[in-house]
Amino acid sequence: MEEAYRVVKRLNYREIYLNPQIVLSGIDSELGHSENAQTRLKEALSESDPYPVVKG
Repeated sequence: MEEAYRVVKRLNYREIYLNPQIVLSGIDSELGHSENAQTRLKEALSESDPYPVVKG
């Protein structure tokens, strides 16, 4: 999942890379890494403003 996130972010697929970022924040939360999870989620949510609707 980390690798997928890095690849789509590097390719600048902004809308797509938000999804793995949110999933990774959930994984961090389940592993007890709450600060890292919160940072990832806040970053993803702040970058999602241009995309108010989910496609597909």
